[in-house]
Amino acid sequence: MKNNNFIDLINNLKAEYIFLVLGAIFGIMIAFSNPPFHSNDEDRHYYLAYYYSTGRVSPDTLNKLPGLLIPQNLYNIVSSTQGINYFAGDKISRAKIEEDKKIKLEKDKKIFMSLVTYINPIAYIPATIGIFIGNFINDNPISLLYAGRIANLIFFLIVVFFAIKLVPIFKTTFTMIALSPMVIYQASSVTYDTPILALSLFIVAYIIKLYYQVEQINDKQLIYLLLITFIIHIIKQGYLFIPLLAIILPQEKFVKKNYYWGIIILLVVIYFLATQIWNIYVSSLNLPPFPKFLSDFKYGGDESINIILSNPLEFIYKILMNFITQGKEWLWGAFGRFGYSYTIMNKLILFIYGFVLISVAFLDKGNYKEFDLKTKIKILAVAILGILSIVVGFFVTSTPIGANLVFGIQGRYFIPFISILLLALYNNTFHFELFTRYKYIFVLIFMFIILTFTVIFINKELWKA
Repeated sequence: MKNNNFIDLINNLKAEYIFLVLGAIFGIMIAFSNPPFHSNDEDRHYYLAYYYSTGRVSPDTLNKLPGLLIPQNLYNIVSSTQGINYFAGDKISRAKIEEDKKIKLEKDKKIFMSLVTYINPIAYIPATIGIFIGNFINDNPISLLYAGRIANLIFFLIVVFFAIKLVPIFKTTFTMIALSPMVIYQASSVTYDTPILALSLFIVAYIIKLYYQVEQINDKQLIYLLLITFIIHIIKQGYLFIPLLAIILPQEKFVKKNYYWGIIILLVVIYFLATQIWNIYVSSLNLPPFPKFLSDFKYGGDESINIILSNPLEFIYKILMNFITQGKEWLWGAFGRFGYSYTIMNKLILFIYGFVLISVAFLDKGNYKEFDLKTKIKILAVAILGILSIVVGFFVTSTPIGANLVFGIQGRYFIPFISILLLALYNNTFHFELFTRYKYIFVLIFMFIILTFTVIFINKELWKA
């Protein structure tokens, strides 16, 4: 009897609290297990977050180059963790990091580091706050990184907690997505992917909430929708289609039917408006031109677009072949690819996680009606077009002209579309009674095991023995 009461007590926990507990425990563990500056591009994100934490917003210039004036020893410590040849079996030493932790930040001895791009400070607000506070505790560069990681994690936990609380269906599925190895790994890193992952999940939850609410959508809710959309686009381009999930909202939910089309148009306009506002701001700084990141090949622009338009069938074939040849790697990258993206977590574990995630989405029975066929088509269209837009975008802007293989795509870019894709599986027809009754305790145990393995894997594979 006592055991049954205990199981029922655990199973009666709300999904958002299961997420919060597991996310906090394993997020903190991963933040300190992951070697410093080993997350994807974490070194350059850290430089910017540190720079913003000093109260500076506009880049510095030197010798007609835009860049950042940062402490010399901060740069030395960060750069010493980069370029490790994982393919040759090299790994970072714990002893080295422990020695680096003893080095105090020498703020007056600075070095100029040129920038190849300038990212909006809004993207770094959580990490910037963490690093700013960390300065008062321990201004060692490694300690400041951990402060930024924990601040990003806290932001992620808060936003996603309310996303899961808000969404009327799929709470179990949302919990599993938010606790996936790759998502928690990114959430506990200094990167602008953290707010994007959190806000993307939140806006999907918010749109589903609006879809199922009984009352009409009011002006305040529409303003919230537009505001979140603007923040997402000002942080990172490429996610136009996530807010466009709003096309599933029934027209009768609006005071007037033309409001529906007005909102859809505004969601598109905001994407370009956010980009334009940022470009105008950067232009107003009168910075020297940013140096080209790569110069060995000719890249993108009008020439790429003209080639595509001149032979669209060949372009479609190339995109299809990229999904066939690179799709598996993108999938591993969306679920668990660590250490500068060089180290894929155990593929069997990732396969089990993916299989269980799809199964849970299929069995995650709710008390709300299913989406009708027309709505499911809209959901799938948004997800597919969103994924395609990322691939096409990289083909046009980051792939050498004439190349067949799309350059630069990493699986984590597709994570925001996972929740949308899985929405199409929501149904009240197929269900497994035992799962329905104990689904929260199942997810708690399953994700505990997956994340435990993740921590063990990171500690074993990314550090020198």
